[in-house]
Amino acid sequence: MRNEDGTEALNPDNLVCRAIRAIKKAVPEVGILCDVALDPYPAMAMTGSCAEGVILNDEDRRRC
Repeated sequence: MRNEDGTEALNPDNLVCRAIRAIKKAVPEVGILCDVALDPYPAMAMTGSCAEGVILNDEDRRRC
């Protein structure tokens, strides 16, 4: 869930936490190193490239 505070990063049941638990349960002897960006991001954030006011890799072609 995106919000202004990035609270999903602190959710113990977020996708990354669930995946790590599942891997450790299936293969307990494996070591896992994980790097996750925990910085908050706004709900309207864009992560794509922008050209002439259009997000290039966004299917809905929202204006930027």
